[in-house]
Amino acid sequence: TGIIDFHCVIFDRWGLRMSEWDGIGGSWDGFTKDGARAPSGTYFYIISYRTTDGTGEVVKGPVSLFKD
Repeated sequence: TGIIDFHCVIFDRWGLRMSEWDGIGGSWDGFTKDGARAPSGTYFYIISYRTTDGTGEVVKGPVSLFKD
């Protein structure tokens, strides 16, 4: 709650940008920017946000993509 700016970028293990969006309603559908299905594996996110009280943070970490 209280987030006024939000930005997320998803990268593959080689640093290729897979997806990017602004706003907390965004998401990654598991496809590349070119529309191809991304393979199962570990990807990495960088999220930056700012709250109504002026504080903010940059958060980084892994995310796993599983396909059936």
